Amino acid sequence: MSVQRPNAGDIPEGWRSHDYVDMEACAQASVFADTETSFHVVKMITDRSGADTQKEFADSLLVMREGLKQALVFLQGPGSPDISVVIPTHNREDRVIACVESVLTQSLLAREVIVVDDCSTDDTVKKLEKFGDNIKIIRSDGNRGPAHARNLGVEHARGEWIAFLDSDDLWECGKLERQWEFLAANPFCEILQSEEVWIRDGVRVNPRDRHRKPEGWIWRRSLELCLVSPSSVMMRKSLFDESGGFDESLPACEDYDLWIRIGRRRVVGLAPSLSVIKHGGHEDQLSRRYPAMDRFRVRALMKALETEDDPVFASTLRTAARRKLAVLLNGARKRNNLETVGEYEAMLSAIGEAMVEIE
Repeated sequence: MSVQRPNAGDIPEGWRSHDYVDMEACAQASVFADTETSFHVVKMITDRSGADTQKEFADSLLVMREGLKQALVFLQGPGSPDISVVIPTHNREDRVIACVESVLTQSLLAREVIVVDDCSTDDTVKKLEKFGDNIKIIRSDGNRGPAHARNLGVEHARGEWIAFLDSDDLWECGKLERQWEFLAANPFCEILQSEEVWIRDGVRVNPRDRHRKPEGWIWRRSLELCLVSPSSVMMRKSLFDESGGFDESLPACEDYDLWIRIGRRRVVGLAPSLSVIKHGGHEDQLSRRYPAMDRFRVRALMKALETEDDPVFASTLRTAARRKLAVLLNGARKRNNLETVGEYEAMLSAIGEAMVEIE
């Protein structure tokens, strides 16, 4: 650790930098490192003792306080609600109207509601026109998938915060208000989600324990399966931009890919209320269009592995990818799908090569 000359306030004559190790701080940091928790410490130390020491301490304390106030300005809270809602949709004229209405009837209204039509061929756009200026309709230049549609919506968003909602899901009327209350109580949080009610084929079902939504440092649990639902997420637009948005090369599991990228560096909050009504079981869900969805999650894991420079995290990524590939490979061999078998074997080989490079 190195103490450098301060850049603000009155600097006493004779100030010089010192190189030293604070054993107490090192011991604390090692404990936090074991739990993969970020740790920071600020100390003011002097070896001087004289008539002016107390005054110098008081003067330096003011400089430190001002510096900390600027560094921790986000603790003042999220400010006034400034939320853009982004809804991607494709050929869902029978569902998107109720979806939009659930946003427009929120107890806390969003700044804007952006519906991105992913080149629908039904009457989706025509039916959406009934909302007039209450929503903004953006049309994609082709049917390019939900990743592109969400990215396009965020590109046009003016709010500081982005809330996503899939067009086959609904929000309870207090969803945005409860999430904003959570942010006021947890001002460090840059992304959070809400609890959900699951409806499948018109019947409410209870999620299994493995689907229980995590909070805090969710990265490890998120590698096994997607535990963050786009319809429940609110996040800072700046965080979305910094993270690179949804990967448009992935036809599915693009949300899984984004959450593991964000979860590697940020904590994820969880508003406890059941504020999202998530519908499943209908024919146009991606899970029905694309079998063996884990193949896309493996692609996301391998992409993360390419940029991971920490050997512990890299090892965790490799373990998760191998586990998923073993299941996929076994299934491909049973179906005698030789092309897919070769693809999965090549991916396993690539993981091994990455292991040599990193370790």
